[in-house]
Amino acid sequence: MNESWLGTMVALNVVVFLGLKTALALYCPAECRCYTDAIRRKQVRCEKGGIHIPNSLDIQSIDSDTEVLVVSGSWNNHNTFLLEPEMFAGKGLKEIHLSFSKLEHIGESPFRHVHRTLEVLNLTHNQLRYVVEQNFGGPKVPPAVQLTHLHLDYNNIEPMFTGQFKYAKALRVWTMSHNHIREMVPRMAYPLENLEVLDLSFNPLGDRFAGFPVNVNREPLPSTIFADMPNLKALRLVNTSSESMPWAAMGEGSPQLRELDLSDNNIKHLGASDFSLNKALQAVKLSNNPIKTIDSGTFSGLSLQYLHLTGIRAGALLPGVFSNANVSFLDISNTSLSSFSLETFGPLAADLNTLDISANPQIKLRPKMFAPFSKLKNLSMAGTIKGQIPDDFFAYPNVLQNLDLSRNKLGKLSDEFFSQTKDLINLKLGSSQLTAIPLSVQNLSKIQAISFRNNRISVFPESVLMAFTNSQALGALRLNLNPWQCDCAALPLIRWLTQEKGHQIVCTGTGNATCPLCETPDGLKGVPLDRALVMIDACTTTTTSTLSPLFDVSVDNSTVMWNSTGAVGNLTMVADSGVLVKSSGGIIVFFLGVLLAGTGIMSYD
Repeated sequence: MNESWLGTMVALNVVVFLGLKTALALYCPAECRCYTDAIRRKQVRCEKGGIHIPNSLDIQSIDSDTEVLVVSGSWNNHNTFLLEPEMFAGKGLKEIHLSFSKLEHIGESPFRHVHRTLEVLNLTHNQLRYVVEQNFGGPKVPPAVQLTHLHLDYNNIEPMFTGQFKYAKALRVWTMSHNHIREMVPRMAYPLENLEVLDLSFNPLGDRFAGFPVNVNREPLPSTIFADMPNLKALRLVNTSSESMPWAAMGEGSPQLRELDLSDNNIKHLGASDFSLNKALQAVKLSNNPIKTIDSGTFSGLSLQYLHLTGIRAGALLPGVFSNANVSFLDISNTSLSSFSLETFGPLAADLNTLDISANPQIKLRPKMFAPFSKLKNLSMAGTIKGQIPDDFFAYPNVLQNLDLSRNKLGKLSDEFFSQTKDLINLKLGSSQLTAIPLSVQNLSKIQAISFRNNRISVFPESVLMAFTNSQALGALRLNLNPWQCDCAALPLIRWLTQEKGHQIVCTGTGNATCPLCETPDGLKGVPLDRALVMIDACTTTTTSTLSPLFDVSVDNSTVMWNSTGAVGNLTMVADSGVLVKSSGGIIVFFLGVLLAGTGIMSYD
């Protein structure tokens, strides 16, 4: 009896213990979402704003095995953070994201209790004014030995200090974009020998301060900083007012640099030796700099996956600039380029895979001008063609897969224009003043997406429609904003759009404009093609004859008669008891009813 009672009590205690453990494990603050992600990490995410730490969110209340904590919001509903070390005691957090608050300083090692687990610290979108070494450790406080990612973007940080990350030596990614940093001090990055990514974009690093020599270019970084970052692989200094770079120091101190982004600065000249010590570079972005001159051989010896020169001056792109260089992706859009000469760009012919020459309306087009670039798969010429493009522009064997000819003045293209572009997957012809669909697009058996949006096309060729209907690859066909003529000739297109596959491929948008709209006749103007069902009914019981202005037409009560004599012969047709449906512009439509019974007479000489 006693043994049975004891066993029951033990079982009850086990059940109560497991129940309490489950209840505790399932606890989630009311303002937050709690779940286990795809890689089995427990996450607590409080992203609606208005959170006060610790008043409305006590971090001590979350599960001790939670690995990711996210507290975010917006400036319309910001948070309040009062960070104290003890609130993280006993936690195993690997990621802490605390954003959108008026937090001005981090404090003295508030994350000391998670120093062995914390890998990612995100303090973006706050009002931090400075960062000091004591934020991450101290002589008597354990350092953040596991911290690899530190994000301090969108704050008010201005002063920088030597060795300010000495207690975060494991850092691999450090971003401080969109702050107010005016000057980087020497040895600031000491001792970040593991750092791989540094982003200081959108800081006034290159602004000239009072007394700075007028004839000296302002560099955004001191030359000594690179000696402390020997493993740096990505450096981003977008929009920092920089006029130059300590090129030699960068090459010597960070020889493994692969990505360099200096877009939107004030660089005016590139010298022949600027990149000579950074042979590991794979991506160089120099877009929107007022570069006037690039020395011959500047890119010599580089094998670049990406080279962005958008918005620089075309006068800098002279023969010799790309000698002994390999470039896979080249962006020279919006450079006022007038000639794509082989003297300048020929050295890239063997390797060029992607070319963007958009927004260069002055460029002179030549037949087969890209024929030497045998590996070219992606070409953008949007906003570049303002006159007639040669009919044989692509009349050479090519491997083009993605072609953008949108925002041009194409008018009418030759029906054979796309005969040689048989590998095309994506074709953009939107907003190009096209008046007709070139028939050669029906032979693009690999095409997946094609846009004729916002042109002057009124008729869809039946042979092209048949090819697209039978295509196994086509997934998107954009036809909106064209003046579609919804007559019996449009019947095959209308029928296709009423079917599931055609509707899915063509019709986009919401409400009553999910499909292209009819422009004519007036009775159907503004009606989506897939709803022009009246044409299906009318066209299956009527016949349409398109007549030349040479024809004389007379209507006498229920009889329609027209006669013509000319080069095409003599035609006489009488329809007794016919009901006239339409007579305008040489088009007469009438019901056949009695005509099919033999009361109509038609003869052709």
